[in-house]
Amino acid sequence: MKFAVLAVVTLLIAAVLAAGTLILVTMPGQSGRFRLPGLTAPVTVTFGPRGVPFIRAADTDDAAEALGYLHARARLFQMELLRRAAEGRLSAWFGKRTLGVDEHMRTMGFEAAAIASERHLSPKARSLLAAYARGVNAWIAQRGRLSAWEFLIYGKPRPWRVRDSLLWGELLADELSGNATVELERLALSRHMPRAKIGQLWPKVSPPPPDTARLDHAPGEARAALAALAAIPRFPTPFTGPRTASNEWAVAGPRSATGAPLLAGDPHLGFQFPGLWYLARIDAGDETLAGATAPGAPFLVFGHNRRIAWTFTNNGAAVQDIFAFRRVGKTHYQGPSGVLAFGIERETIKVAGHKPVPFVVRTTIDGPVVGLRKHTALALKAANLTHDDRAADGLMRLDAAPSLHDAEDAAAAITTPVENLLVASRRRIGLIVTGCVPLRGAGDGAWPLDGGKSSDQWIGLACGKALPRIIAPPSNVLVNTNEQVAPKGFPVDMGADQFGDWRSAAIRAALARHRTLTVAEFVAIQHDVVSAYAQQLLPVLDAIRPNTTLARRAVNLLHGWNGTMRRRMPQPLIFNAWLRAFRHDVLARNHVPLALAGPAHMQFVQALLTARRVAKNWCGGDCGTLLAQSADRAMAALAKHYGGDPKRWRWAGPHRAVFPDMLLGQLPLIGRYISPSIAVPGDGSTVDRSVPAPNSWIAVQGPSYRGVYDLADLDRSRFIMTPGQSGDIFSPEARDFLKPWRDGRTIALPAKPLQVRGTMTLIP
Repeated sequence: MKFAVLAVVTLLIAAVLAAGTLILVTMPGQSGRFRLPGLTAPVTVTFGPRGVPFIRAADTDDAAEALGYLHARARLFQMELLRRAAEGRLSAWFGKRTLGVDEHMRTMGFEAAAIASERHLSPKARSLLAAYARGVNAWIAQRGRLSAWEFLIYGKPRPWRVRDSLLWGELLADELSGNATVELERLALSRHMPRAKIGQLWPKVSPPPPDTARLDHAPGEARAALAALAAIPRFPTPFTGPRTASNEWAVAGPRSATGAPLLAGDPHLGFQFPGLWYLARIDAGDETLAGATAPGAPFLVFGHNRRIAWTFTNNGAAVQDIFAFRRVGKTHYQGPSGVLAFGIERETIKVAGHKPVPFVVRTTIDGPVVGLRKHTALALKAANLTHDDRAADGLMRLDAAPSLHDAEDAAAAITTPVENLLVASRRRIGLIVTGCVPLRGAGDGAWPLDGGKSSDQWIGLACGKALPRIIAPPSNVLVNTNEQVAPKGFPVDMGADQFGDWRSAAIRAALARHRTLTVAEFVAIQHDVVSAYAQQLLPVLDAIRPNTTLARRAVNLLHGWNGTMRRRMPQPLIFNAWLRAFRHDVLARNHVPLALAGPAHMQFVQALLTARRVAKNWCGGDCGTLLAQSADRAMAALAKHYGGDPKRWRWAGPHRAVFPDMLLGQLPLIGRYISPSIAVPGDGSTVDRSVPAPNSWIAVQGPSYRGVYDLADLDRSRFIMTPGQSGDIFSPEARDFLKPWRDGRTIALPAKPLQVRGTMTLIP
């Protein structure tokens, strides 16, 4: 028995040592000479603090090839997963748990869209993407299954192609669009709730007149909507994310301490490991790029060149619609001009550990079918899948733009997604909306349309210079945190559902406190955790007296609180728990499933507490009684976890930013301990945004990258991302940005790194 136990222990130790050795072998070094077959001249890569590369190349194609090599070196498994996700081929590795993702991706046809986009590339963009692919493939050729430790499990990675980089854009456009899901939620609720009341769940929505964009809702259509919602993967399903948001602002020279503009931006995306971005500085001939690149593509997405700086926020435009068709038998449907046949494509999805799954994609004149019942078919039409996507050319031109005027021209070529591009040159600032927005014959993107009516069809797209833009505003200030930028009466309807402006209000207030501003003050504003949302609602909450002693002691701590969401305070936890419980209680009282409650929950709660008509509809009158009961329930639940003294509760206890590993993070028990995490301040309403998950306080979304750019001297610009440069969870560079990111520290990317960790030479 002793011998057997000793043998088992020895084998386990040997297995752990062997696995550790293989993992170490797959970790790349930061020095050496490596051959890249497509280079025209040697490229020098100097690794600065925290593994950020400083690339010096003869031209942009050589720089793109070097960047592809570095992306593959640090993030190839992430790139492979994103490619498989877009192609709908995850289940061949991960089994049935990703089958819904594969079915959705194949239904939407992202791979076909990328192939079509490839045909429309300009020669220069094609050359850049081909050079990038050569760099990725050079790493694969050198390392094979040792390209990353995950490939020891899944086999040698496939070669990278030009179209694979375009898939990254298709995925991003899909993540930044989502109003079709909200249309389906409204349609599902319409089975048992008046349309006007449904509109109050999204308070900025004004229900259209009865004769406009209105379906004669039948139970079958509502059931088809429920089926579609069940089939579309939604967060927290693996490889999905929450609805995105971002901050951006700029001041022109008169408001800057240097006399030249300052610009700041931080995209808010779902937290994941590896992160979406990879910091780099690239000097290629007469060109310089510094900021956030995206593994899988050769472009700088956020950052600066030698003359301008730029950032993006999601515009929130309604770029999708659900079209409801009456089915005619099993194979046809009623279109605007008569009976039409569904397009039918039969596919097979490989599923690890199971037999292949047959899958049928049905298409209509308005896009693929996403919901199907006996008499009803619901199709999803997306603007980014209805036109030639030239976003790759647009990003390439933006990277090289020498002026704000040239950035405007580049923005017109970014055909998807619809974003608010904020640009600063040495003299001016401007906000330009990119992408294409549907011109609708009826409706505003809030409700599904009748596919059988010709009057409900889209009549075109508004793109480029037909969309809003603000150049050199007299105020010398531009701020956007996803609220709509189109002025009242703008000829293109940008959509009904928009974000609240609490972050924008906080930023404008911070800017107003200074006559002139500096880079340091911009960095400080990015870490502001005072909630304008809480400040607006606290006067209402102060008048509520809960029923239990515990709840009264807890809510009394909100008296005199200014809405600051710091980690070591109890008030953020009390405030958020109370309003979450209140919202849940209101929805339960009205028989609304939480899964169909929509993304605009903060606007909805604000309307409940400040609009009498909304309170009457949802609370049966004044919401005060329900608020008191919700406080009792929420505080009792907190006491079970954190003790009976509310003064000792802390927001940092449950509120942690977690970056789940795309592979190991899905494992039971150990997944949560392997994934990077850190206690964070803020909440969904603060400038330093950390959005809790629907059913916990874990932060699942926030600033994935921050940049502040000084147009007087762009080398003084500041950068930070999270969690780290490496995609290898076992690497010391996997999470070393995490604490500086949380604590408000940044790094510079000057012409020469302040600290050198290694030098690599890439030769032809």
